[in-house]
Amino acid sequence: MSWPELEKILLKLDDACHQFAHEDIRRLLLQAPTGFVPKMAFVIWFGMLKKRCSF
Repeated sequence: MSWPELEKILLKLDDACHQFAHEDIRRLLLQAPTGFVPKMAFVIWFGMLKKRCSF
């Protein structure tokens, strides 16, 4: 994967993380050539994370 392709994915992932957009994050990780295989529900994990963060 070229740097421009990776950078595009990383920018989208960064934006989705800042917005706590768990569905977009999951979709991006599944579409990217990373070998990502979900082990737990993203909604549950993000719910726990969001409770710990104060924005």
